[in-house]
Amino acid sequence: MANGWPMDPVYVLDLGFAIPVALLASVRLLRNRSGGAWLAVAFLVFLRLLSISALLMTVFMAIDGQALALPLVAIFGVALLVSAVLAWLALRTRQSSVRAPEGRAGLA
Repeated sequence: MANGWPMDPVYVLDLGFAIPVALLASVRLLRNRSGGAWLAVAFLVFLRLLSISALLMTVFMAIDGQALALPLVAIFGVALLVSAVLAWLALRTRQSSVRAPEGRAGLA
């Protein structure tokens, strides 16, 4: 590798963290196990951040004079939009289902 590392850090992030967390969240959601929903929402937020960083890297590489990879922009643009919408829907649904107690009956 050009930077002297034995492997590419992007592949380590994908294979060592992102894919296992996505699989764990999906299995927990499918089996209705506790923690599946919050893990999935946390991953959706992480996916938004990862997509933004990939898009910014692509833009700055194009500014530097390298070829603009339009398929890469399209893939991460779609991932950014889908993860943003799904996270917003999940958080909005969660917020509407949590209600403050209306009163404390029996306590005076």
